[in-house]
Amino acid sequence: MKRVSFIGIGDELLNGKIQDRNTYTLSQFCRRNGYKLNHSMLIKDSKDSFNQALQFMMDSSDIVITSGGLGPTKDDLTKDFLCDFFQLKSIENKQALKITQRNYQEKKREYNPNERDYHFLPLEMKALFNKTGFAPGIYYKYKDKVILSLPGVPSEFSPMIEEHLEQKENDFELMSYKTFGIPEAT
Repeated sequence: MKRVSFIGIGDELLNGKIQDRNTYTLSQFCRRNGYKLNHSMLIKDSKDSFNQALQFMMDSSDIVITSGGLGPTKDDLTKDFLCDFFQLKSIENKQALKITQRNYQEKKREYNPNERDYHFLPLEMKALFNKTGFAPGIYYKYKDKVILSLPGVPSEFSPMIEEHLEQKENDFELMSYKTFGIPEAT
C-alpha cells in the first residue's frame, strides 16, 4: 500500500481565515483507492517550514502532496520553495503555458505572461492540467518519491486529486489519440 503525506501551505490555514478541507478530501480519496494517508501537516508560508515539512514527509512516505501557494499573489511561494529544496532553477515551461492559456481562454479571459508566472515551473517538473482554476499543478518524480503540488482552493484540489494522483503515481504519460470513424466508448 502506497504511503501518502499531505502538506497544506498557507498562513490563512493557521490563523483561522480558511478551513482546511483538502486533508479530508485526500483522506477520502486514499481510503477509496487503497492508499494510506500517513501524515497531514499545515504550515505557514515560510521556506524553512516548507523545507522541514517536505523532508519529513519524503522520509516517511512514497507520495507527498502539497496544496496552496501556486496562485498569483506575493505569498504564493510554493514553486520558489520547490526550486530551493531540490536546487533547481525556475524556467518557462511550454506545457504550463499551454495549460494556462487554455484555462484562461475557457474562462473568456486573456492571459498576460508579464503579469502572472503560471507558465514558470522548476526545471524537470511537469505541469498538471487544472480544469477548474488557472494555476497548473506540478508533478515531480524524485528518486523513488512522487511529489504533487496542487492549488489550495478545494474546488481545484479535489478534481486534481481524482484526475492526477493515481495516474501520475504510476508515472503514466498523458497521450492523445485522434481517431476517425470509431465511437468514443470504443
